[in-house]
Amino acid sequence: MTTTETGHFDDVDKEETLLGVLAGAVSVCWKPRPTGVFDSEMASEFVDSAIARLKVIRANERADLRTEVQVMRDEATEALKHAEGYLEISTAGVGIAVLDDVLDLLDGNGDGQG
Repeated sequence: MTTTETGHFDDVDKEETLLGVLAGAVSVCWKPRPTGVFDSEMASEFVDSAIARLKVIRANERADLRTEVQVMRDEATEALKHAEGYLEISTAGVGIAVLDDVLDLLDGNGDGQG
């Protein structure tokens, strides 16, 4: 495997597996290559720690995104209160419905199909 190849991880379909394969792959990126015994148990601990941290990061990002979407929904609701004419009313209403779907998805409810 050379550094110019692409698709090193094409057959990996889980984040946990990807991190494990990555940990093993980068362990041989030394010149000269290290000798001795690779401590797969220690590498696994690092991977497990990274996975746990990724879950926290993802949860924080989801919470931040949910807050942003909720603000947009609140603004759309306020705009609807002051909308005049069919186009403004229907546009605001559709926007609110879409934002409701996004909020449902972020909350783990529904499939985003309305």
